[in-house]
Amino acid sequence: MAFKFAVIGCGGMGRKHSEVFKAMGKDTVTMAACCDLVPEKALAFQKQFGYFKTYTDYRQMLEEIRPDIVAVTTWNAAHAPCAIAALEAGAHVFCEKPMAMNAAEAQQMKETAERCGRILQIGFVRRFDTDAAEAKKLIDEGRLGDPVYARAFYLRRRGCPGSWFGNKPLSGGGPLIDIGVHVLDLARYLMGNPKPVSVFGTVNDQVHLNCAIAGVTSPWETDDPNVSVYNVEDFVAGEIRFENGATLHMETSYNMNLESEANNVEIYGTKGGLKLNPLELYTEIGQRLINVPVRPDNPFTGIGYENEDKHLIDCILNGTSSMASADDGLQAMKIIDALYESGRTGRSVDL
Repeated sequence: MAFKFAVIGCGGMGRKHSEVFKAMGKDTVTMAACCDLVPEKALAFQKQFGYFKTYTDYRQMLEEIRPDIVAVTTWNAAHAPCAIAALEAGAHVFCEKPMAMNAAEAQQMKETAERCGRILQIGFVRRFDTDAAEAKKLIDEGRLGDPVYARAFYLRRRGCPGSWFGNKPLSGGGPLIDIGVHVLDLARYLMGNPKPVSVFGTVNDQVHLNCAIAGVTSPWETDDPNVSVYNVEDFVAGEIRFENGATLHMETSYNMNLESEANNVEIYGTKGGLKLNPLELYTEIGQRLINVPVRPDNPFTGIGYENEDKHLIDCILNGTSSMASADDGLQAMKIIDALYESGRTGRSVDL
């Protein structure tokens, strides 16, 4: 019997996951329903992907369709209420990153999934791409020894997507919660998912004011040019200390006056190190320091979207532990909350 699949949020991420689930075929997945606040978007999805029915009210959709799997691909403020309602309706849930607006919401989502006996997988797509898999294999083989320090950065020159991404009541924040969470989570994953214990961060929101004065437009503007609200941060930098003594330094920005976009994760251990994008190993052979190109091509292929959705099906069918669990999402939200709080107060935050 095929799984009934539904999507809440008919935007870019909803499209990616609809493509993947539709490609699995009718024997595995039936495209049951799609929901969006804008009826025209839902109708466009129905036409493109063959959804059986469209909705503008996700609660009505859950009650009438009773889907087996729900993808939550809305703006961030709707992640928690939509995911919780879907879990309580008996569905397994894939929720795009960030998991929620804050750690309190994430905790409620995690507890709901546990109470309902359903899988809640978070959209940490970078965990599922080729470079991350190969890097994790090298680390698990002991090539780095024990990871002790990592750098993670995702910096754009003029890179706010526009629309609701700059509207804090809908997004929960700016580059940290939107793009920084990708490299924050990937670094923690490659380090072995250590538990964070303290955070110190700085937050800046002044750069975009000069961008506006200069009249520079962003190539990242999305589907709603009429939304001009921008009340989120421009830049966050922070140090995260983990229970095992390891440290992660991260930086993220929508509006950094740098040469070009920079996006990478570097992991350094007691025996060696590596960086992604492209993947390269730093080690030694015969008392010589060497750098080994593991993947000289561009490793971020985008196959992660396909892999994470297939992984969810595997978890449901075979009881496989999720590679991007609700607890992983919760830990990321705790770090994000602490970075924002530390930036506000100028003090370190203990978790």
